[in-house]
Amino acid sequence: PNYFSNLQDRFIISYVGGFGPHRGLHTAILAMKTISKEIPNALLVLVGPANNDVRSYLQDLIAENTLEKFVQIRGKEPFSSVVNIMKSSAINCIPHISNEHTESAVPHKFYQILLSGKPLLVSDCAPMKRLVDHFDIGTCFESECPSSFASAVKTSS
Repeated sequence: PNYFSNLQDRFIISYVGGFGPHRGLHTAILAMKTISKEIPNALLVLVGPANNDVRSYLQDLIAENTLEKFVQIRGKEPFSSVVNIMKSSAINCIPHISNEHTESAVPHKFYQILLSGKPLLVSDCAPMKRLVDHFDIGTCFESECPSSFASAVKTSS
């Protein structure tokens, strides 16, 4: 079943995973200012666990930019739902910022997205960029650059 069956009229851009400062979720949220003008039915859905500080920061960012109609924060879902969420999305993103960890590892969700068969959008952290470019398996955008994220979504849609 479609995880987003109640949102079938929306163009879903999803992020599934933990919420933390290095995840780059602020970039995806801010990109929705541009994306919503070009794809009016776009909806960024953030699925995963977050501590209260991170959740409050993201909710404040959404409110400050009047993006409530274009960004949804959902809580943690069972692992068994992850593939369905990804398969039900138009695009799956990994907007990580560049740091020592993200420049030396590929997250599990990268491979889960590939298995879902849906478009993959990742920041240009070296390990993910190398795989995306070498195997032509997705689209990269400049880390922490909302306009680059927005442009990549438009290209991928």
